[in-house]
Amino acid sequence: MPEAEPQPRVALITGGSKGLGAGLVEAYLDAGYCVETCSRSSTDQVKAWESDPDLKERFHFAAADVSKREEADRFVKDAAKRWGRIDVLVNNAGVARDGVIALFSDDDLDTVVDLNLKGTVYVTRTAKGSQYAIYLRRPASAPARKLRSAARSSSPPTAARSRAASARAA
Repeated sequence: MPEAEPQPRVALITGGSKGLGAGLVEAYLDAGYCVETCSRSSTDQVKAWESDPDLKERFHFAAADVSKREEADRFVKDAAKRWGRIDVLVNNAGVARDGVIALFSDDDLDTVVDLNLKGTVYVTRTAKGSQYAIYLRRPASAPARKLRSAARSSSPPTAARSRAASARAA
């Protein structure tokens, strides 16, 4: 009896339309994952992925503001229905405001907290409660190796990274 072909893994990535998020989407697509991503608006990069015939069955973009609980819930639930599973969740959506936090306006503070903290909680809570979520230990997958390698080569060593390297060498 022939073995069933394994299903591709599914990654949900918030804030995947540009910057680091787009790099994450690209890395997971390159590794063969199905990828569902969201941001408040589409970009040229998202449109390129959507129009790529090789990615038609493996990529989906949803316009969603995950700082709003209803939109975060809809993003995760729709993705779970579309793909039938969730293997990886990357909470990448975020915003930064320049300056000292103590000097932020109330509106800036609300924006940062709503997206960076509440958005992460909303998406994670919905994914955790999804009947489709599959929680595995973090695999040493190609995207993770690729990103760790890039991080090591582009940033100075931190104390934590130095301790980890010393522990591995011992």
